[in-house]
Amino acid sequence: MTRGWINITVLLLLAIPRIATGQSGGQDELGIPFPSEHYAPPEYGQDPQNWDVIQDDRGLIYVANNDGVLQYDGERWRLLPTTTGTFVRSLAADSLVYVGAKGDFGYLRPDSQGVLRYTSLYERIPEDERNFEDVWGTHVLDDGVYYQANQRLFRWDGSKITSWSSEKGFHTSFTVDGALYVRDFGRGLLRMEGDSLELVPDGETFRETPIYMMARHPSGDLLIGTQNKGLLLYDGETFRPFAPGVTSYLQENDLYHGDRLPGDRYALATLGGGVIV
Repeated sequence: MTRGWINITVLLLLAIPRIATGQSGGQDELGIPFPSEHYAPPEYGQDPQNWDVIQDDRGLIYVANNDGVLQYDGERWRLLPTTTGTFVRSLAADSLVYVGAKGDFGYLRPDSQGVLRYTSLYERIPEDERNFEDVWGTHVLDDGVYYQANQRLFRWDGSKITSWSSEKGFHTSFTVDGALYVRDFGRGLLRMEGDSLELVPDGETFRETPIYMMARHPSGDLLIGTQNKGLLLYDGETFRPFAPGVTSYLQENDLYHGDRLPGDRYALATLGGGVIV
């Protein structure tokens, strides 16, 4: 899995009326510039490869970087390394910032001097469940924090760790309206139901089809983004094509991530064609 190379660019998508595709006087617009803050590696002083970006409840920016977690307060960059100095792949936040790393996961919390530092949960993992590598997804839900690696899905509830394994591996994971969805290479699209990962109706559609985005559609259906099948809507029973006009674009440019914006808009990030809304 690859994500975000070379530079950090904070996209101010909320201020954009349209990007790449949109309607204005009946004309499609392509390649509209949008405002951004661009930070090259010499400015933040760490590895050029970044994997995830979040903002906490204080407005601070955190970036998952190969050297650790980067924190930015609007003026200064600071590195918060993991215990063993491993790559950081994913982040999530509520009152704390949770960290998914290579072969490790944990969270950031102030030490006795009030300095924010990484706290690993590795030693709390049962020894026979420590055979995992990159934690590609980190999610905060009501029943705990979920850390998704290829080999296992872990849940930290504040006192103990519970895990689920996959015979062929977990690929991606998403949260929508407080529900956790996980794509399993061997089974398809799963949803966490209590303490069990259950195949959703028609979820076997995704045994061979990677999922790169999931969000709620205004209709109430789930909007799912793929590279080879484009966008799909899911009503809880079946998946059906949506906005077929962008399918070829997503196929040619490799959809890699997406999210819902205010005003019922969606930002779709591709590896080869930039961002479309």
